[in-house]
Amino acid sequence: MSDLQQHLQPLASSVNLDVADLLVEAAAVVATYNMVSRFLVSLDIAGSSDDVVPWPVDSTEHTIELAPNVNIHAITLVTHPNAPWIAFSNSLLTDEGMWEWIVPHIIAPAVSPELAVQRHLQHPPPFSTRSWPVVCFAAPCTIPLLAHDLAHLISILIPGAAALAFGALYPTLTEGVISCDTGPKTAPGNAEAWQERIALAKTKGIEELASVTVDRWFPSPSKCGQGASPLSSSEQALSCRDDLLKPLSEDGVDLLHSDVKTKVLLVAGELDGGGKVAAGMKGLREKWLEATPAAKVDSPRLPGAGHLPMIDETEKYWEVVSAFLKGL
Repeated sequence: MSDLQQHLQPLASSVNLDVADLLVEAAAVVATYNMVSRFLVSLDIAGSSDDVVPWPVDSTEHTIELAPNVNIHAITLVTHPNAPWIAFSNSLLTDEGMWEWIVPHIIAPAVSPELAVQRHLQHPPPFSTRSWPVVCFAAPCTIPLLAHDLAHLISILIPGAAALAFGALYPTLTEGVISCDTGPKTAPGNAEAWQERIALAKTKGIEELASVTVDRWFPSPSKCGQGASPLSSSEQALSCRDDLLKPLSEDGVDLLHSDVKTKVLLVAGELDGGGKVAAGMKGLREKWLEATPAAKVDSPRLPGAGHLPMIDETEKYWEVVSAFLKGL
């Protein structure tokens, strides 16, 4: 306080006030401004309370038609015209908002203009007879359509099957792939579980489905959870490793013998599926390295994180992701 008083002494002398009076006046001005601003915000005088606060970068929305009646909606955040791309794709039952926790870390001054961000708002409707790798073959891919600097493309995608298939099929288009908490092939009983979720949404509303899903995705002690049992996720995660390899190989994607230039990070929250998802992804890494010792694959487990670690453990998620990106 004494240093502040000495600093304000010349100003107080110039307006013929004591330093103590100047401090009181400054405090009153700040307090009044704070009260008035809070009052105006509460009244929503400008009618802008529902407006989305824009990112401090160039943001553009894109709708890409992959096939008749099959569109992908994407949002791009360009930090610099020459920045390489980092692409996010949201999981089922979510929208691009799931990435809003991590985007500030990426576009922060310490990171940008090294990366431009691409967020996929939604996936195309499911194909009854074709899986994601076939779609990659048969239709234009969103990433090459939107990313200008393909030689330095960085791809972080969910669901994991699409991400890993993309890295295997197009090794020259991406330097790295991150797959999060994935069990990309339908596990036994999962089809019936989805029918139950659809029925729940139709009978009791999407809010009830959201409540059940949040409890399942963020089991206790997740920061975002309510302490519900993660049994459903556990059942889906039992055969994560084998189920991942089988559908990709059926579509001509040899994941374990794919190009070793593409680095892969298999991230899992330790609470997802009671730990079985993380164990399955670790098992996938071990099998991958056994088949291709030169493969660059790692599988960190995030303590305290559930099915969406970029939400309930954002800082821990960014710590492993940023280290991965710096190594590309």
